Amino acid sequence: MFPYAVNLSRAMDLDHQIPYSEGGPTSTDNLGPATRTHHRIKTHDGWEVRQPSP
Repeated sequence: MFPYAVNLSRAMDLDHQIPYSEGGPTSTDNLGPATRTHHRIKTHDGWEVRQPSP
């Protein structure tokens, strides 16, 4: 999901694109892989995810 993130799938987090706290469902339509570092950057440093296509 994050450009140039190189990691094995077993070391990835599933990240809500629409935050769970804002009513984002826990479903395949709203989850994407993110490294732990990128997940924390998005969660705590104000970054946001943009989905270019459905």
